[in-house]
Amino acid sequence: YAASPYLSSEILLAYLNNNNVPELSRASLMLANSPLPTDVVEAVEKSDLSPEFIAYILKSQVGVNEIEQLQNQISGVKSARQVNYDHLMRATFNADTTAAFAETFNYVMDFMGTQTDYHAKNRLVDMYIKKGMYDEALNLLGNMKLLVSAEDNSGATNDIHLTEIKIDILQNLNTEPIGDIVKRHEDFLAEMAADYNTKEGGVARAILESAGLMENFPIVFLPNPEDEVSTKSARISEPQEEIVSNTELKSLFRLYPNPANDYLAVEFINPNGACSFNIYSIKGELVKTISSNQQLGFLSINISDLQPGNYIINCPELQSKQNFVIVR
Repeated sequence: YAASPYLSSEILLAYLNNNNVPELSRASLMLANSPLPTDVVEAVEKSDLSPEFIAYILKSQVGVNEIEQLQNQISGVKSARQVNYDHLMRATFNADTTAAFAETFNYVMDFMGTQTDYHAKNRLVDMYIKKGMYDEALNLLGNMKLLVSAEDNSGATNDIHLTEIKIDILQNLNTEPIGDIVKRHEDFLAEMAADYNTKEGGVARAILESAGLMENFPIVFLPNPEDEVSTKSARISEPQEEIVSNTELKSLFRLYPNPANDYLAVEFINPNGACSFNIYSIKGELVKTISSNQQLGFLSINISDLQPGNYIINCPELQSKQNFVIVR
């Protein structure tokens, strides 16, 4: 109770599901930490608490849980950082066409080496492989194994193993037939290749196919024979623009993150034409207008010049509005 309302989902769920704790005490702790994280609200709805307690707790879910809000902000920062890592690596690879660029390539590798998260290490491995620095790549993969083993992340573990296999092929391709190299890892690759629902499975099938150990046929979904089959021939000469224009669009107006900081992202679809967005203060003052001449799209709106507080964003064309909060 002393830590309320800053208890994590794990603690709240453990308390909620502890039948040795009196029902009223569990309900009281939920109320003390309201608004609750989303997963805890869902657990309350399905809990063994009395219906009247559940209803009372749910009525108190007004606003956003502070810890969940912070976690969402952190997740957004991490996602944006990973995207920037990918952009940086691709731009570096695309520009790496002359000897004069070598110094810059090394500079980017040095920068990636200062980053501590797993995604950055993965991109650095790609850069090592690009430059034929296989020993450095293998050493880094060894360190990454320690990270993922502590988290029991089987997907990342398999991805690391596949990268080690690719390095083994690249290191020995000039002195050993690829089939012999791949056969050393055939059991693992066959196990991975059997899974058509993961990226790792696709990589494993490609490796086996390159060594002639597997025929990698794409999955084809056959039509249901009970469905009506059209006897008309396909009009392959139809312009793509006309095909798209005949596709019925459904209206969409979605914004995130909420609460926001310096930028607000808006996704929109207006089947009837362009969209404009008006931001109003809680007092009804128009503070910003953004327009798009597209029927659908994504806008990143700079709101760093707006003061923290409550705002309303309105799209007249969609006859829709949403509230959002700026928190800094």
